This record gives sequence, structure tokens and C-alpha cells, in this order.
Amino acid sequence: THTHTTPRTRSSFSRWGFFPPCCRHKGSLRMATFSAALRCRSPILPLLSPSASTTLPSAAAVVLVATTRTTRAAATRTTTTAPTTSTATSSSTTTPSATNSTPPGQPSAVVWTDPHVASRDCYGTAAAPPDGSPGSVLDAIFVMASADGGDGKSDMQHGAEATGANPCFRRSCLGMDIGGTLSKICYFEKRASSSDSAEQVQFRDKMRALIAAPATYGTTGHRDEDLEFESHALGGHVYLLRFETRRFESFLQMVKESTVVDNHTVVCCTGGGSQKYAASIKSELGVDIPTADELASVVDGINFLLRTKHQELYRVEHAKFGATGEKHFIDTHEKPFPYLLVNIGSGVSMLYVEESGKHERVGGTALGGAMFFGLCSLVTQCKSFSQALELAGTGNAKNIDLLVSDIYGGDYDEYGLSGDLVAASLGKLVRPEVRESAQPEDLARALLDAVTNNIGSIALLQAQKHKVRNIVFAGSFLRDNRISIARLSYAVQFWSKNEREALFLGHEGYLGSLGALLHGAYNHASQQQQQQQ
Repeated sequence: THTHTTPRTRSSFSRWGFFPPCCRHKGSLRMATFSAALRCRSPILPLLSPSASTTLPSAAAVVLVATTRTTRAAATRTTTTAPTTSTATSSSTTTPSATNSTPPGQPSAVVWTDPHVASRDCYGTAAAPPDGSPGSVLDAIFVMASADGGDGKSDMQHGAEATGANPCFRRSCLGMDIGGTLSKICYFEKRASSSDSAEQVQFRDKMRALIAAPATYGTTGHRDEDLEFESHALGGHVYLLRFETRRFESFLQMVKESTVVDNHTVVCCTGGGSQKYAASIKSELGVDIPTADELASVVDGINFLLRTKHQELYRVEHAKFGATGEKHFIDTHEKPFPYLLVNIGSGVSMLYVEESGKHERVGGTALGGAMFFGLCSLVTQCKSFSQALELAGTGNAKNIDLLVSDIYGGDYDEYGLSGDLVAASLGKLVRPEVRESAQPEDLARALLDAVTNNIGSIALLQAQKHKVRNIVFAGSFLRDNRISIARLSYAVQFWSKNEREALFLGHEGYLGSLGALLHGAYNHASQQQQQQQ
């Protein structure tokens, strides 16, 4: 038995005491079935926070999602090896002193054998608490999808012909991740049905027109249409959009004028900007938009995609990737857990993530995407992040970096260091003649390499410390950034002597906004169920 006393935080989805209601038109028997199958994890766990129980403005034009802000306590993680199964338990409490312990001689978790979850979980089975309830709300979402008319198959099994519906997603949902540099939007459109009202059809057409209109995106906005997908588990289509956060006030004005946030839409925000712009949202839209924890949203977004998207997690051959962009997608039955998540945005956060969704922030660095773009715009006059990446792609960092060969005249054989390795990033700029002749593209490439190398070094150290093989890199910094992806893959492989592996995600920049969407829809359904009860 190995016991770790460091705090681990369970994904927010696992903390709720209530699960969303079943389809009301299916009758009370279905409700009774859900009440039995989806029993509360804790009879005293509150659904609504005190701050969420205040009276809302009468002019509120948005369905507010109630979120519980529970105190995250230090938990003890105990892993017990058994002859036939290996399981791990996790705890989430509402008081700082409460912990979850495993009785002597008992496995620390049980496998929930509900056939719907087992068939929907692309990793086979899901770890669950001893009471037999789902290990996370993701399990509950999949259970409800199959009980509400689905057949228990995952999105990857259904493909484009999915026709299921999910009780959590009976409305349009909007998840926003407002970062320091970029804001990401994940918009869910419920699949059209013959039972839709004329008002619902009108709203759907209005949203589609807004998403398709070029004027919607201004000078910094972009729709990642190639990443959008149809989800059987959710019962509809997911749209993905992004823009620079410095334009957020303009975005709010557009939302206000278009009246797309109304009583048909569930909205939930995450990211630092959800707090920074709370007053502006209140002023422009007249409502308080609820928020979800940023890192928990990212983890939930990742784990949802790992369960439902066949081509999501991939590895690359670093020597070829820069030129070809070829991705080698990982079989969905190849479990990546536990993994170190390296989320690269304006800054960098690193999390230890378990299969149950339980996670802990173990480190990070302030040298991330914002540093690269900031310095690059200063020395090259780039106006956007994409311009900075494009410029770096044409540069040669060897003209700016000080290499091992510049110091030793070749390889450093005593320690097996190749002469091509960087000894000092931007090191040649100490020479006046190099500063005077430095080209913008070379400076951009050297800055990109410096930030990437630093992230890779810290990530590898954290992976070694926490004894995990897989390092999953994510975040908007990696979007269309073949240089950094190839460099991270090479660095992890080389410096770990193939003991660690760098993995990447197809939806790398939209994980937080997707997680916020899931949080919002789930908590709205929970609130609706509580009101009915």
C-alpha cells in the first residue's frame, strides 16, 4: 500500500449531491429509477451556495446556473493492490478537517458495474465510491443519455448518426473561458426536434446566423470550424469560437445588441476573466453570470473528450511533425492515467490528474504564451499571436541562441551534450554586432524556443517527481504551433531517455470552455430538479 498525504482535489463534477432530472415526459417510474440509481453522495451536501440564493433582478435575461463553492480540504490518497484489480480512492469534503479513509483490508474504491457507464466509458469501467454511485458527473451524464433513449454507445461508436438526447442539455448552453490573452467560447446547440417550439426554432436560427456572419469576429475573432463536433452524449452540436480578451468589452456589447443570451440559454464562465469582468457583465447584460473553477473545468473538459472523441489524444514524431503535421492518435483503450497535465495559456499550470477526475495543481511557471507574445510584439512589431507564430516559423534561433558548440567548439562529450543544444537562450545578443544585425524572424523563433524549452524542462521534472509516464500538453499556446509541439515531444523523449512521453490534445485550447459548458448544464439541471422536489 502506498499512501500519499499531499492534497488532491476532486473534479467539481464529483462533488454535487444531486443529479439532473430524468426526462419528465417519460413518467414517474423513470424518475424513481434515477432516484435509486443516482443516489446522493452526501445527504448534507448543499446544492446552492449562500451567494447563489440571493434574489435575482427581475429583468434577468439568462438562466443562471447555481454553483457550489465548497472548501477544498487536504485528502489522503490510498492505493491498494489486489490480485484482480487496482483501484484508487479520492475524497472531497466541505470542511477542512474532514477526510475519507479506507477500512483495513478493504480496496480503496470499487468498480461501478452499471452497464450504461461501462459501455459509454471508452476506458471500460469507472472508479466509484463505495456506495456505488457514479464517480463523477460525467458518468451521470452518460447514464442519463442512455436512460433517456440512447443505447449506451459512445460518440465514437455512433459517429454522425447519433440521435440521442440528454436531460442536462435541453437548452442551448454557452461555456466561456476568459483567459488573460484569449477568450474561448464553447456553444452547444440542442439537436433539432419536431417538438421544438417556434420560439426555440427562431432562437436557433438567430444563433446560427450570428456564428456564420464574418462581422461577428471583428479583427481578432476566429471560428475553429474544423474542431467543432456532433456529440451523442450531449445530444447536439458544439461550436467553438475565440477572440482576444482585450476585445471583451466589444464582445459584451455585441451580445447585448444581438440578445442571444436570453431565457433559452444556460451560461457559465471560467478563467481569471470571469472574475475580472464580472462587473462589466453585470453592467452590460444586467445579470450575474455564474462561474466554475478554471482548472477543474479544464480537467473535466479533457476527460469528457477522452471518453467521447475517438481522435483526441495523440503523439507525434518530432523529426517529421514540423514539416508534415502528422498526428498519431492513441487508441481509446490505451489509458493515459494518471497523467501530468501541462496547461499552457498566458501562464502555465501543471496538474496531477487521476482517472476519477481527482487532481492537484503541483506547479507551473509564469513564462508562458503571454511572455512570448509580449516580448515578440515588442521586438518584432507583431500585432497578433498568429503573426508571431508565423514569423517564428521562418526564423533560425541559432543566430540568436548561444549553443554548446559556441562555447566548446563542438560537442561536450564528457556529458553527452550535442553541440547543437542551447546553452543560453538569446545568449548571442550580448554581442553588440549580433544585436545590430538580428532579424525579427530569428528573434521570434529564439523567444518561442526559450519559452517552450523552459516549460518542457519544468514539466519533465514534475513528471519525474510524481512518477507519471504521460505528460499531456494543452492550452491555446499550442494551437497551430507545430514548432513547440515538436520541440516538447523531442525534449521529453530525449531528456527522459524514453521513460516519459509527451501527448497532445486535438481541442487543446477549448478544454476550459467545454468544462464550463458541462458544469453549467449539469448544475442548471440539478437546480431544476431541486425546485421540482
